[in-house]
Amino acid sequence: MRFLPPVRWFVSDYPRCDQINQFTLLLLAASFIASAAIADEEKPLEEIIVSAAPLDRSADDLTQSAIVLTKEDLLLKAEASIGETLANELGVSSTYFGPFAGRPVIRGQAGPRVSVLEGGISALDISDLSPDHAVSIEPLFADRIEVLRGPATLLYGSSACGGVVNVIDNRIPESLTDNVISGALELRGNTAAEERTALSRLDGSTGRVAWHLDAVSRQTDDIDIPDFATADPSVRPVDEERGTVLNSSGESIGYAGGISVVGDKGFIGVSLSAYENDYGLPGPEEEEFGAASEPNGAEHAVRNAGQAVRNGIAYFGEDRQSMGLFPGKSLLANMMVPGSADIKTLQRIDHIRERDDGAKLVEKLSIRCENLAQDIRQLSGGNQQKALIARWLHRDSDILLLDEPTRGVDVGTKNAIYDLLISLRQKGKTIIMASSEIDELTTVCDRILVLSDRKLVRSFERNDFSEQDILAAAFSEFTASIENQSTSDSRVASPQR
Repeated sequence: MRFLPPVRWFVSDYPRCDQINQFTLLLLAASFIASAAIADEEKPLEEIIVSAAPLDRSADDLTQSAIVLTKEDLLLKAEASIGETLANELGVSSTYFGPFAGRPVIRGQAGPRVSVLEGGISALDISDLSPDHAVSIEPLFADRIEVLRGPATLLYGSSACGGVVNVIDNRIPESLTDNVISGALELRGNTAAEERTALSRLDGSTGRVAWHLDAVSRQTDDIDIPDFATADPSVRPVDEERGTVLNSSGESIGYAGGISVVGDKGFIGVSLSAYENDYGLPGPEEEEFGAASEPNGAEHAVRNAGQAVRNGIAYFGEDRQSMGLFPGKSLLANMMVPGSADIKTLQRIDHIRERDDGAKLVEKLSIRCENLAQDIRQLSGGNQQKALIARWLHRDSDILLLDEPTRGVDVGTKNAIYDLLISLRQKGKTIIMASSEIDELTTVCDRILVLSDRKLVRSFERNDFSEQDILAAAFSEFTASIENQSTSDSRVASPQR
């Protein structure tokens, strides 16, 4: 068996520790000198920057093609319409029907192909079907506006293939505020349209309850331009004014309030809002198709339905379902539509006065209904007809154009309508009625004109009314054509001598 030598012998056979340390330092110094020499000969490497998404973003977020306007961006970019607010963003433009009506166009896609949402919920207006209607969202109250494109739009339905515009506001508070109450007041204006805009908002919270209030009022005049609105002189109307875009003025008013209960795991809330726009559509006016003559002999040009209503002309169509009623609306709404401008207080409809006027009309015309809020479709045909007449009675129109006013109603309702028309005639109202029922004409009218093939055949005064003569005049052209045809046939059939 072999034993190891003593430890003292093992240590004595190696160099001392201080000798080893000196040798190690020499090697390190030589290595550093060599590295410095090599570094002086090498070229510096190009800097490469690597960017990565934060860890809290999901894969869906990374694949979304989005534009986000923050609250700070909107302070400078917000306009009267959501379309004009986004018009300068990459890939986004806007339709334009004046300062109030503009809808986003994303990569050439518009209408129902672009969904406009408020807090992830549809705006519930008809601007996607008719681009001259304003979007019922106020951009000035937005905290953030997101524009989504590409596959991310499928999250909001298959119809939004062009893109999605999501306006996020605080009308349903999602969190508690730092202060018990905070507010903001903003005034805006421009010189091109003489815009005057005032808006305010209040936010606050107490305990677990958060609330929000906002209001806006905007008015504009016709837009000033340096030249004519119609650039092509060959199609420019003779009476067009230089320097103004006619019918581009408007006004709007809106307000909203919301409240929510905020907890550790979420919130639940509700919001109510109203938004009203009254604006014109810029462009040349329509061709004049008639003139309204007042009882005093004054004449007013009539170019469209709005001018006719303002000049005291009422039209009662033959088919009340498609030409008169607003299905799904209440009896009160159907009666008050044309006269709503007359019951405004501080640019808001006076609903108390509206209900009072509606109740008086229901009583006057004996309209049978459960209440003023009843759906117009639930009423009988005769009561629907009375509601349409009540519409123009409330407007106090001077000229009534009636086309088959008693079609589809019972005998009792017919007699009631006759009595009403006679009373209006005695009050000086002008009634022009087209009817296929002769007894209706002889009961209501002072004068009957018989037309055939757009030509006046004969005129009858009240003292000359005769059902036989009226029928003979009505069929005179047809009778004459039959007689001419019979004469021609007899000449063809006559024997040759």
